[in-house]
Amino acid sequence: MDQFEAARLKHQKGRERKEAWLERREMREAAEPPKQKDVGKLLQPAPKTTFTVSVEGLHSLTFEVNYGGALIGGQLTEEGLRSLFKKQLSVMGKVNDVY
Repeated sequence: MDQFEAARLKHQKGRERKEAWLERREMREAAEPPKQKDVGKLLQPAPKTTFTVSVEGLHSLTFEVNYGGALIGGQLTEEGLRSLFKKQLSVMGKVNDVY
């Protein structure tokens, strides 16, 4: 047996294994009943994941922040957001809490 015939046999075995796998997969999919989608979850409104931040100083700026659920529950309280912004804004300079 030369190397070309050996390669041809190897390729043929691989094709047979792939075809057998595809047949088993098709039989498995045909045997499983289609799953019902949970319609209740689809109809619920998405939770609000945005808040607005206003900054006044040399210029008045307003930002709408879409945090996409990245904040944890403790950060969504007024005190948690205040400490989060103080920490982030401290990079620019001293931050005083005036409210």
